[in-house]
Parts: sequence; structure tokens; C-alpha cells
Amino acid sequence: MTKLDVLDLHSNKISRIENINHLADLRVLNLANNLITNVSNLTGLFSLTELNLRRNLIDTVSGLQTCSRLQRVFLSNNRIDKFENIQCVKDCGQLSELALDGNPLHAHKGYLEQVLKNCTNLKQLDTRKITVEMRQDPTAINMDEKPQELNTTLENDSTTGISHSEGLQMF
Repeated sequence: MTKLDVLDLHSNKISRIENINHLADLRVLNLANNLITNVSNLTGLFSLTELNLRRNLIDTVSGLQTCSRLQRVFLSNNRIDKFENIQCVKDCGQLSELALDGNPLHAHKGYLEQVLKNCTNLKQLDTRKITVEMRQDPTAINMDEKPQELNTTLENDSTTGISHSEGLQMF
């Protein structure tokens, strides 16, 4: 089965990604709702455009840059707590949609600013369309608000004088 186009293995108690490197024509891989802790072993997936890893136990992602056609990556509701643990995302040149909501990382100050700075081609982040306003002033957007409430802005913390992105290092 080397000509597989879509592989849906969600909800199968899978703990490791393995034995799929020969699927060069695989376009969509769904491994959502499993027990995966580390994303690796994706070499050889030259046609992969969509990767769904929602609702796993993932804390580290590596090797996504080997999937040169990757456009959509869903990592919501995992255990990712540092930008350094998803460093490879910034090297996915065709990435247009990324979901990281539900991870500890999502609550970091400067989250939106750092993601937009490092993933310049994104059109959608955490199910929200990336707007011109978001790119111009990412500190003015609260990613925890519902999309229709995005007109409100965040200010610098007046008690400390620290902006929302200060001190946060990305990738």
C-alpha cells in the first residue's frame, strides 16, 4: 500500500509514529485522539499536506520541515509548553493553517506575536483567520476571546510597564 492518499488512524491508542515513511503519496494523515507524546519519523512523506495530531499527549514536535508540501497542521489539546518544542514549524514554508489552542503554550504572553513572526505564511491560527490588523499589532488581540469579540484590544500592563511580548523567546 504505497499509493495511499488518506490515512485515518484517529482514536486507536497509538503511542508512536512509525512505519509510514514509505507512503510518499500520502496527502492527509489523521492521528488525532491517540497517545502520541513525540512527533517524529515523518521523513519520506513528500506529498503530505495535512497532519492532524489533536488530542494526544504531545510535548515535542520535530521533523515537519521534511514534509515540504505541508499546509495544515493541527496540534490542539496537547502538552506543548515551549516554542522551542515546535521549532520545526517555522521551517514549513507552505504552512497556511496551524492550530495550537488547548496547549499550555497558548497561554504564554506574546503567543500570537511570536507565531506570526515565525510563521509568515499563516492564513489561519487556532481556527481564526489571520487579519491585516493581527499582523500589524498582534499584541492588540486576545486569542482567548471569541472571534466576533476581537475588536477589543489589550494594553501594556500598566503596573509593570511590560508589553505582552516582552521576554518571550520563540523558536
